[in-house]
Amino acid sequence: MAGLATVLIAGCSRIPKMVGTYRGFRSYQVAPGEDPVVVQQAARVEIIVKGDKVYLSDGGLPAEGRIDYGDSSATFVPESFMGQSADQQNPALVKQFTVPLKPLPGGDWLYGGSVRLEKQPATTP
Repeated sequence: MAGLATVLIAGCSRIPKMVGTYRGFRSYQVAPGEDPVVVQQAARVEIIVKGDKVYLSDGGLPAEGRIDYGDSSATFVPESFMGQSADQQNPALVKQFTVPLKPLPGGDWLYGGSVRLEKQPATTP
């Protein structure tokens, strides 16, 4: 019985799972002549986790995938972009969207080492 408990504990992630909506913004400066709305959209990063579905929008480009959890961090792994399988995409794009995630105190996450994704309040339908 002790052996089974050890196996169960060893198989569990030591970090919390992402659930709900997380949003953050890269630090971009609006250059003269640039549209601030376009720059804000390019800076925006959002992850939505609903059950076993994970949706990512990074700079306006949508991707769906999964989150692989480890002992102290996690990784978003893209499986499709705009409805097309990641297998059909440029490998550089897939690599760019394979992003490390690190849990932060208070339920937020660090995306790609630089963007703080803040947990958004749950909304009721």
